[in-house]
Amino acid sequence: MRAQDQQQLQIGRLGGVQLSKGWYIYFGSAFGPGGLAARVERHLRYHKTRHWHIDHLIWATTVREVWYSQRQRDLEHCWAQNALDQPAARNLLRGFGASDCRCLSHLVRFPTREAVKTLFNALEAKVWIPHR
Repeated sequence: MRAQDQQQLQIGRLGGVQLSKGWYIYFGSAFGPGGLAARVERHLRYHKTRHWHIDHLIWATTVREVWYSQRQRDLEHCWAQNALDQPAARNLLRGFGASDCRCLSHLVRFPTREAVKTLFNALEAKVWIPHR
């Protein structure tokens, strides 16, 4: 997702957060009813009840790509940690998308598109190949 402007957002129980200009990567899973297609379709919809943290962020950004894996293993935690380990990574909000796990956050901001490409290459090198 890309935020073109700096803005203030209210994100559910997490409260107010300053959204900075940059590229945002959200890591989630889709093991519920309808699977991957239903989850991605719901996240990409603008007109919906705002239930998850990502629902609030969608309003303030432009979704540019969706990466996914159809493995039966829940990789969101591994991907989020690897993203946070990247030198250019910035954490937006502690607990974002991670209220049901021990991860610091499932949302990571990168200042440039090139930094996002570096993350994708790092994940691909670990054989956690996401698809675009």
